[in-house]
Amino acid sequence: MMILQFKGFTVRIYQGDLTQVAGGAIVNAANSAMIPGGGVDGAINRAAGPTLAPLQRSLGPVAVGQAVATPAFKLAASKIIHTVGPRYDLQQPRLMAQQLQACYVNCLKLANQLKLTALAFPAISTGVYHFPVKLTLPVIAAVLDNYQQQVGTVRQIDLVNHTRKINQQYQAYFQQLHLTTR
Repeated sequence: MMILQFKGFTVRIYQGDLTQVAGGAIVNAANSAMIPGGGVDGAINRAAGPTLAPLQRSLGPVAVGQAVATPAFKLAASKIIHTVGPRYDLQQPRLMAQQLQACYVNCLKLANQLKLTALAFPAISTGVYHFPVKLTLPVIAAVLDNYQQQVGTVRQIDLVNHTRKINQQYQAYFQQLHLTTR
């Protein structure tokens, strides 16, 4: 686990199972129709139990970059914040970065509105939406840097990576970034 201290909050980067994160909220990488699917969404729905799926469906459609919250049901977290990441389009890298940034920003805003103290993110859009991990990292770093200026109730942000490879990319990027900003 890598731990980074920012002004007013802590970021933990590690490989793990998002559905096992306790307290605060976990972020679900949902589709815009809010129909339970595979990947992170499928794992969250299986772990939360059958009550989540009909509620999730009732919230759709949700625009790319937006976020909505539900109870966590059988999960150890207290809430699930569902966000819709962009499907990566090579022809529109700037728009893709803006939409991904909106996911992280809107999840943080919603978590603060809900007065949560912890929020755990998966690697949004890097699975079936094919957003290259190396291109997501500067976006995430910018969101974290901006959050320092207006820290709300969220004091712990976890970047939980399902695979070892993605976790290594995250840790290498943030280690290099952290060392150069000291």
